[in-house]
Amino acid sequence: MYFTGTKTDLEKLVKTFVGINLKDEKRVFDAHDKGGKQCMDKAVTNATRSVGKFIISEVGRKLISGDFNLTTVSFPIKAMIPKSAL
Repeated sequence: MYFTGTKTDLEKLVKTFVGINLKDEKRVFDAHDKGGKQCMDKAVTNATRSVGKFIISEVGRKLISGDFNLTTVSFPIKAMIPKSAL
């Protein structure tokens, strides 16, 4: 959308501009105090962390070896869910 008014109209809009109030505390019920959403299932948390560590170690191993083709980093099978589309 383009502004089609005159220069004075634009100046009036700029002078009367009111920003968004960022001081409100509207948060989702499940929101964690430090941000994000807290996972209460320790098994899921541990599996997610181990997958993250695996991927970071694989990327590091490739970079240290001089292979900068990061598209060949394999995704760990333990990150998959036990469901099928069939």
